[in-house]
Amino acid sequence: MDKDEVTLMAFVDFKKAFDLIDHQVLLSKLHLYRVADSAIKWFTSYLTGRSQFVTIDGQQSSRLPVNHGVPQGSVLGPILFLLYVNDIPLHLSHSSVDIFPDDTTLSASTHWNDIPSMVHDINCDLAALNQWSIQNKMSINDEKTKFMLISGKRLEKKILEKGNMDIAVKVDDTQITEVNCQKLLGVTISNRLKYEEHIDRLCRKLSKQLGLLKHISPYLKKQQRELYFNSVIKPTMMYGSVIWDNCNAECFQRVLKLQKRAARIILDAEKMAPSIVMFNTLNWLPFTKESLIKRIMLAYKCVNSAYNTPSYLNSLLARNSERHSRNTRYSNLNMLCPIYNRKTEGARTFTVRTIIDWNKLDLNVRSIHSAFSFRRSIYKQFLDDQKCANRLQR
Repeated sequence: MDKDEVTLMAFVDFKKAFDLIDHQVLLSKLHLYRVADSAIKWFTSYLTGRSQFVTIDGQQSSRLPVNHGVPQGSVLGPILFLLYVNDIPLHLSHSSVDIFPDDTTLSASTHWNDIPSMVHDINCDLAALNQWSIQNKMSINDEKTKFMLISGKRLEKKILEKGNMDIAVKVDDTQITEVNCQKLLGVTISNRLKYEEHIDRLCRKLSKQLGLLKHISPYLKKQQRELYFNSVIKPTMMYGSVIWDNCNAECFQRVLKLQKRAARIILDAEKMAPSIVMFNTLNWLPFTKESLIKRIMLAYKCVNSAYNTPSYLNSLLARNSERHSRNTRYSNLNMLCPIYNRKTEGARTFTVRTIIDWNKLDLNVRSIHSAFSFRRSIYKQFLDDQKCANRLQR
């Protein structure tokens, strides 16, 4: 958006994806991937010759053969599904594709003034994907398959003024539904890249978990309440936060308010107890700082090649030494922040925010060789600053 580009995303849903996998097609793909013959024999035994039945109140149904699908709830199930759909990118020419178990997303970007050509490209790839699904004995669910045009508020206004919003995205000649919000891998994104809908869902879920903690807290010791928070509530609160922590201040306050409520329940504190005192007692940081640490940890792992971070992450968080040939003293520890045009768009990206936060760190901290020691050092620094602020307020 910062470069006046919009993105069209198609969220593809396969009907009964895990249940329709053809065993013979899967085994032939394993052979093409050069899986050892002994392993293919094992997978053949694992998948074929199986049957299923149902038992209710001691009554057992007749057995039926299992000719398709991979076992759901198993460790191998999602892996085998990914191997089955792994060749999809080879059939797509105009868009990028992200594949996860039962979650395939096509995306393409173009200048906001050239939307028709982007729609044509996406439709071509959806047609190719539909042909792939037929050849591989799978089926796209056109009712659950959606698309979204991500434009942001500024470009959306320009597109509306031009009258360029009539978009028809089709699967097998059936037009699919356009949505303004879509849940993708647990994070709800919107066509304006705002996260109000995600925060709404998150706060509802956190409120339910806190309600349960409040209900059982009289029967738990403080240590057990903390354990419940760290194992149930905190993972929910922090999931995907490196993506959505650029939300507005109102959304921040809603989540922070629930974190404060959790602290009051754990400490059995009064309603008006100062949050900074409770956080210091529990050695907590506000979730905003926790999310900042998560982003900085990703930057740390990109800088230290021993952690073998994914290539897409390395391209987003590149060191100075990877962008120019000048061999300066700290070129391996500094990151080069990309140029952006607007604070409300480019400056809000994960890349810009993370690189700015990383480069603010003291060089001695960035030079720490252990990820555990690095995180502990950052966490301790933030805690010390928080406790110092508490003393100054007294």
